[in-house]
Amino acid sequence: IIEKELFNGALSGIALDGKHYFYVNPLEADPKASHGNPGKNHINTRRSSWFACACCPSNITRLLASVDKYLYQETDDTILSDQFIANDTTFKNGVEIKLDSNYPWSGDLEYTITNPNNAKFNFGIRIPSWTLNAYEVTVNGKKVNSQLTDQILYLSINEPTTTISVHFNMATHLVRTSTRVKDNIGKVAVQRGPVVYCAEEADNQSPLWLYELNRKPVFKYNYDQNLLDGVGTLETDDVQRLNENSASDDLYSFDEEPTAQQSHLTLIPYYAWANRDEGQMIVWLHQA
Repeated sequence: IIEKELFNGALSGIALDGKHYFYVNPLEADPKASHGNPGKNHINTRRSSWFACACCPSNITRLLASVDKYLYQETDDTILSDQFIANDTTFKNGVEIKLDSNYPWSGDLEYTITNPNNAKFNFGIRIPSWTLNAYEVTVNGKKVNSQLTDQILYLSINEPTTTISVHFNMATHLVRTSTRVKDNIGKVAVQRGPVVYCAEEADNQSPLWLYELNRKPVFKYNYDQNLLDGVGTLETDDVQRLNENSASDDLYSFDEEPTAQQSHLTLIPYYAWANRDEGQMIVWLHQA
């Protein structure tokens, strides 16, 4: 939950310039609806510089300033690695853990544990649910046959230096909600690693709700350092776009099959939306 918030829900609340904020984080936005529908005028499509009730800016900056507190949990005989942001941390027993990573874009992690006092302890690594069926761990170059406890891999550490390499599978997943969420029936979200993606009008033709993903879409991942301060994008041709009914102004038709054509869809991380031209955004996409 913390990982999903750090890279998605909370992070989207602040603009890339660090000076503008959202009060709400919608999963679908349309400037015309926000400006013209009284029921949706609270859904801003541009971040604000301040609020009359300014709890959001202070809370998001407080969270960002305390991220280091979420990296590890420590008990008498266990150090648990919860988050995988690169860091160099020294603990009370003299143990130093250096984590090299390019997370969340890469799933390759390398821990270097320096244990000058030869302390004996357990080192736990949380295995995220999105990679439970595909991950690898090696200790000092030897592959570990892992047995998880509550999605945590525990390793016994007692040597002066230990190197642990972790590989998470960063495949792109389609996410579905419970059928109790009626508005998401027939829809999927797209997630790679811990990052949730969205479609934005800056990259795609509006209206965005006309896109339908195929049953098993294939996505191409590309990291673009010049886009949105550096983001990984996803693109697919396994999508069709419903043709707009421009020939008729009728609201309803009878026994008329909708037509569609093969299209292309570009997705960006949800946290980075609304940093370019104002337009539509959507997370939950229709699936054909």
